[in-house]
Amino acid sequence: MADAGITLNTLFGLPDEGFCRHALSIGIEAEEMSAMKSKALAAIQGLQWGSVEGDIFHGMSELLNMNLMDVMVETWKQYGTLADYAEQSKAGGAAQVVELTDHSMSFELHPFVEIQFAEFAKKIFFDVTLEITLKALRLKIEEARVKSVETGSCEGKGMIKIRDITLLQLPFKPIDLPGKINLGEGIAIV
Repeated sequence: MADAGITLNTLFGLPDEGFCRHALSIGIEAEEMSAMKSKALAAIQGLQWGSVEGDIFHGMSELLNMNLMDVMVETWKQYGTLADYAEQSKAGGAAQVVELTDHSMSFELHPFVEIQFAEFAKKIFFDVTLEITLKALRLKIEEARVKSVETGSCEGKGMIKIRDITLLQLPFKPIDLPGKINLGEGIAIV
């Protein structure tokens, strides 16, 4: 994972209690919510519902706390060009510097939050789509791993849905990415 960078939460402006509350109301039907609340409060003496909600909201906010660079590298892996540079870095033993031209990428993620309490169990699935245009990136590849990224900027749009209901849809204005991101052990390409 990158030592610094932008997370999907940053792009979407999360966590936000209003977003989490709305997601919970869409992800769990009113009757299910009532049953869960009753079971939770009956199961543990003195339990406050606000505490349970806080834990659920925390789980939802952690859901998109993934580094944008990690997601982008996973997408780049699908292209043969990076695999070619990875092979060259292994064969020759020298670092390869790859300059990526301005390009766009789209990705879909399908994370979920699982709520288990007493006899209640429910998964809330999120559909996250991103379309990002990246400008002026350089990747340093060593031993078939992306070790660092010299970054430029990105812009685009994103959407979060639950059960085909849009929770959040917004454009990202141009964002300057951190100047250089060291990826430690790196992210494997192949």
